[in-house]
Amino acid sequence: MITAIIMLSQNRIVAQENEPGAEAKKEKIEAQKIAYITTQLKLTADESKTFWPVYNEYETKKETIRKDFRKNYKPNATDSISEAKAKELITAQLKMEQDLLDLKKEYAVKFQSVLTASKVIKLQRAENDFKKVLLKMLKDSQKKPSKPEKPE
Repeated sequence: MITAIIMLSQNRIVAQENEPGAEAKKEKIEAQKIAYITTQLKLTADESKTFWPVYNEYETKKETIRKDFRKNYKPNATDSISEAKAKELITAQLKMEQDLLDLKKEYAVKFQSVLTASKVIKLQRAENDFKKVLLKMLKDSQKKPSKPEKPE
């Protein structure tokens, strides 16, 4: 289920990258994420100074892993692929997930060098909760009826 959410959110992000104002939307979401995580972890000013550079490095590496995967494999092109290509996709997807897990292990240690272990656990929960909030906002925004056009 988590993989499906990640893949769906990645497709949405890729589609939005070409939309006008996409960069501003991305920056707004990032600012909301920073505020959310800071609040949930109750970071002090000193903790924030040391934590955010490490977290940003982690996020950059995580995005690089995902982009490398997306560059070579188009998740939407799975309807008419050969059996051999499907097996290759499965292997590549598992490798991406393993790379992400290895990165998560590496940064769990790095995060513990700047935060308490309990705050590192809260970080994982805060990230997941923020994704849920973001998905709910997306879902709610899609439910809103479009404004009716004014008759001429």
